[in-house]
Amino acid sequence: PLRERVPIVPVAVTGTGLILPPGRIFPRFGLAVAISYGTPFDLSDEFCAKPSEADLDRATEVVRDRVRTQLTVARDLALRGSGKWAP
Repeated sequence: PLRERVPIVPVAVTGTGLILPPGRIFPRFGLAVAISYGTPFDLSDEFCAKPSEADLDRATEVVRDRVRTQLTVARDLALRGSGKWAP
């Protein structure tokens, strides 16, 4: 996305591990999945056309921070929807 100059949309999904936990063949019904979409953002203005490894590391941290924020929102949504925290 950095080189192509396309917007990045941070997305977090929580609750899927409860619906289909590892080792389970059939999903459990009646449980909620929460999906949170953040505001699209563009990093191309912050970095040059040929980003260095340090630039890429910094960009990765920015993306991770935005996704972490959305994960908090998704967990809050799951709490409101089911009354339980969904990992």
